[in-house]
Amino acid sequence: MKALEQAVADTFNDYMRDLCRNAEKAFLPFSLGGQDRDSADYLISNAEGFALIEFKHSELELINEGKKSRRKKLCKLLQVNKAMREIHDKCHFVVWWDSSSQNLRCAPYRTEICNQSVFAGCSFLEAQHPIENRRMLAETYGYEFINPPPERYAQKAEFEKYLAWLMRDASGSSYETVELMARGLIGCTAVRFESVDEAYRWMQGTTGFNFRKPPPDSTREI
Repeated sequence: MKALEQAVADTFNDYMRDLCRNAEKAFLPFSLGGQDRDSADYLISNAEGFALIEFKHSELELINEGKKSRRKKLCKLLQVNKAMREIHDKCHFVVWWDSSSQNLRCAPYRTEICNQSVFAGCSFLEAQHPIENRRMLAETYGYEFINPPPERYAQKAEFEKYLAWLMRDASGSSYETVELMARGLIGCTAVRFESVDEAYRWMQGTTGFNFRKPPPDSTREI
């Protein structure tokens, strides 16, 4: 069976967009493209805070994270850095399709991946298996995303701090932020941002930029 990670991402993002729109909350999913090597597949935002999401086709694909040297280093660093671990648990998640129930499930990346069953032979990792009580349905994540606590994203300042640490210390990147692109407000235009801060300022300052429910006769979709 082919891995359909993008289909899982599309399903999750469509659900989150609908959920947030119905709650009159913001939601933007930013695909990170090749930048996922140093961070994750997507960055999502509610125009106030941010989260990183790694997508997997199914539970069988989760173990493939054990092949990534950068993720092994991340797990090792998270184990000894309490400050980054606390931010991580709020804003860095893995989402996968549960093939038995067909539900999407998610968990903090650390509690699902940073263990010896994923990184075989890594005795420095304290956890031997995923922490199952940290798993949740995607519906639960979405509800808590729009109704914290618990927080399912990090506020801008702490997110930028975590992202810089993730890219610099855990991934060895020379960058401390990511480039983003979003649909503009008119037609099929796209706006590019050189950093998370630039995207945040655009979301906060663009006239008419909001995510409230469209009027009944409107076909405009943001």
